[in-house]
Parts: sequence; structure tokens; C-alpha cells
Amino acid sequence: VLRDTIDIVADLLVNEPPAVHLGVPRTEAHQIYSLLVPSIAKEGLSHAVVDRTIGQVVCVALRQDYTSPFNEEVAKLLESTVSAPHWNISVEMHDWFEKTYKPVPGQIINPFSGGPRRGMLRKGLLNTIVLYGLQFSLSQGFTQSLVECTSSYSVVPYQRTGSKIIRSTSYKDFVWEGRRPFEGMPAEHPQVSLVYNDNLKLSAQRFAKEYEPLAKL
Repeated sequence: VLRDTIDIVADLLVNEPPAVHLGVPRTEAHQIYSLLVPSIAKEGLSHAVVDRTIGQVVCVALRQDYTSPFNEEVAKLLESTVSAPHWNISVEMHDWFEKTYKPVPGQIINPFSGGPRRGMLRKGLLNTIVLYGLQFSLSQGFTQSLVECTSSYSVVPYQRTGSKIIRSTSYKDFVWEGRRPFEGMPAEHPQVSLVYNDNLKLSAQRFAKEYEPLAKL
């Protein structure tokens, strides 16, 4: 399951708009997540959907307590990779969030990465794992969530659960080491956003009501 999870999230990373623009190689993404996934999994907040007919993980959801320390080995690695501009735009936004919201342990769940295996997108699969994630996070005592969305598409599922954009950074205007590494990004993905939910309980209730048939799959 761990190996499948690393493969899925590495594939998801290289297909994110900023990674596509920077030309992040899959080997780099795999190296990053080979270090990250085991440490995130140890928190016991992540889940995987396994299709037993093919013996493979078909969808994953990596979650962690927002205040969990970031893997220092990965941080050093990211500074020297093709992903460095993406990493630095993320650091700036999260520094702002931590100074502004002052999160405490056990309060904010962070959906770090997740989605279906390529070619495995099935009706109801994502809705089911989103609903389960909301309910499970609540059962673990979390009341809020924060996720970083790198594309216009990735914001939508969270907005459906009541989350709101609280901070955005324009790709084309971001300056790193004296240059604009994201200049020329597709206009359909103009910014990276922090999406915040301050009432997970209400979101879970609304989402369960809207997708009740899918929740029973």
C-alpha cells in the first residue's frame, strides 16, 4: 500500500500546473514522496482505497496535523530541485498563515495530497473519500482544515464543503532569485491558494446530505 501511495501522489504532483510548467521530473517527485509519505502515514490520519479485484490502491488521501514538523530532509532536498520555486511560494504562504492564525496541535487537519490513480477516476470515489475524511478528522478532534491548492480545479471540491480562499499568490507575479519562474503559466490557473475551513462539523453535515447515496458506496 505504501509503494502504491507513493506512486500515485508522485504522479499527481508532476501533473499539477506549476510542476508541469517547471518541468518537474517524475523521478524527483518520487524521491520527495518516498521521504514524505512514510512520515505522514505514521500520524494515522491518511487513508487509501484498495480495489481488491486488481489488488491495487486506486485512491489515496494523505492528511496530517497542520502543526506537524515538516520533514527537514525533504526541505533541504526541495531547495536544490526543479521544484524549488514551487516550494518557496508555498513557504511564503504558510509563514503568513502561521503568523496570522497561530494554529495549535490537534486543531487543523491538513489534506496534504490525494486523488485517484491515473485512469481510475470512478463515479462517487472522490466524493466518498472526501466525506470520510471530514468525518474521520472530526472523530480525531480536528475542527478546522487548511489545504494548499495549486490549480483552479483543485479548489472546487473544498469550496463545496464550505472552505474559503483566505490567501492567494499570483504565479506570474511571484519573484524567486530575481526572476519570475512561473511567467507563462496557463491563464486558467492564475494563482496558488490557501483554502481554509473553520467549521468541519457543519461541512461534514452538508456534504453528507448532498452526497448521501454516494457515501454508501
